[in-house]
Amino acid sequence: MPNPCSLSGLLTRARPFSLTLAFLLTISQGAVAGQDHLHEDGWWHWLQDHFIALLGGVHPHEAEGEEADHLESRAITRHSDQTELFVEFPPLIVGEQAEFLVHLTRLTDFQALTSGEVRIILTGDQGQEERFANPAPARPGLFRVDVTPAGAGTRRLSIQVTSPELGEGALPDRHDLGEVTVYADEAATLTAVPAEAEAVTGGVTLLKEQQWRADFATTPVTTRRLRGSVPATGLLRASADGEARLTAPIDGHLRPAPGGFPYTGMAVEAGQTLAYLVPQLGGDSDVAGLELGVTRTASALDLARQERQRLDALWEQRAVPFREVLQARSAEEVAAAELEAARKRLAQVTRTAAGEVAGVPVLAPITGLVAQVQVAAGGFVEEGAALFQFVNPERLWLEARIAEADLGAIRQPQGAWFRVPGFDSAFVVTPETGARLVAFSALVDTDSRTLPVIFEFTRPDPRLRVGQAVSARVFTGEEAETLTLPASALIQEAGDELVYVQTGGERFERRLVRSGLRDGDQVAILAGLEPGDRVVSRGAYLVHLAAGAPAAVGHGHAH
Repeated sequence: MPNPCSLSGLLTRARPFSLTLAFLLTISQGAVAGQDHLHEDGWWHWLQDHFIALLGGVHPHEAEGEEADHLESRAITRHSDQTELFVEFPPLIVGEQAEFLVHLTRLTDFQALTSGEVRIILTGDQGQEERFANPAPARPGLFRVDVTPAGAGTRRLSIQVTSPELGEGALPDRHDLGEVTVYADEAATLTAVPAEAEAVTGGVTLLKEQQWRADFATTPVTTRRLRGSVPATGLLRASADGEARLTAPIDGHLRPAPGGFPYTGMAVEAGQTLAYLVPQLGGDSDVAGLELGVTRTASALDLARQERQRLDALWEQRAVPFREVLQARSAEEVAAAELEAARKRLAQVTRTAAGEVAGVPVLAPITGLVAQVQVAAGGFVEEGAALFQFVNPERLWLEARIAEADLGAIRQPQGAWFRVPGFDSAFVVTPETGARLVAFSALVDTDSRTLPVIFEFTRPDPRLRVGQAVSARVFTGEEAETLTLPASALIQEAGDELVYVQTGGERFERRLVRSGLRDGDQVAILAGLEPGDRVVSRGAYLVHLAAGAPAAVGHGHAH
């Protein structure tokens, strides 16, 4: 492409001139090549101006100046409850086609809208409408709509979006962009006063395509009531009566119950038979001998009872001394105890319906889940050996440990907020959610210099497990009505706190702020922002990197 100020540029504009003029210009230009002070005098540009004027042309620099007098394209950003609209369009002129570049982002996940129809509506003072539509995006997030206005004047511009991605049965999403002017011809744009528009220079640029590819989101600054909190390390535990360990009551071999041997994660009910312990019989003892022992002791008890009854009758007639009555009663009690012991020995090796030895039943102590199995079916265990561990995960304890240095900020623990690695959202446990304060220790641990506070609550998510480590914040009791932001919007830099405010669809402004109370994932903003400012709440560090390395960020779209 020839430089318009070069010889080739002049020849292009001065084709009627002879080669002699071109030769003279070449000599003149070559004579001053490398002599910057002559260019500073401007004589070469003066010579060009006169030759071009003779040809009826315009100096390239003057043409550039005239183009600067034309209205520039506008960029407008709007947010609804469902979408973010970022649209770019040139001045509107009657009968001339203007291309609207409409970028649409779903606010549910801040990803590009990939399907649907976009309508651009121009509404006149009398309610007349001109509609222009495109039924599909040119590529994800970008809709191109050609607009050719039919009449000049002031129009109200709105953009309507219809897409299945906005939800089944959702009404069309509409953005009102205010008033625009449709000019009668291009000449009318030269004297027009530009409408107030978004800044297209300065600040930090992050293109829509870059935002859609990243974990990115923005949120408006709002006012709400926050509760003060202090950080804590935490652990999820079972409640006091929600955990149990089962040990072997006797020596014996473990035999599975008819329903199968317990396994980790198995749901059980209190009193449910989980297994049997078959005792190891000593000496020449066997099941038949134990059964005979029960029969023998039962017969001895019957004889002792009859003898006691006979002596009672004789005592009433004073036919025997009372000492013999007492001996008979004692013999009956001993016989009854021997029968009970024989029955217990036999119960330890009771038979199933199939005639197999069942043993002593091992019963679940609580309703819940089998958390740990520490033995194997058929193995021999000694009395007191650990068999199974049980938990009831429906009622949990959050044990949060507060640093000694933060104790002075706590009036009385009012609840807590905690986040579990791998979970998208945080969990709040307060009296309003059904939680209760179990304990606020009066003793600081001498090793960790922390103090535990325990809250009991109903498990809010079935994926939570006993033993999970969490990061928590304990509410101190302090409250304040204040501007708030997600804590993820804050960036720490050299002791300062800063956020990035969205000034346009692709433009962001660095803003220093001062934070206050921290309530879960929300933080109070004491200075630096105003209600309605929209800040980057996810991906703020990406914008921060772009601010530090502008050359790495693309300029303009690959439309």
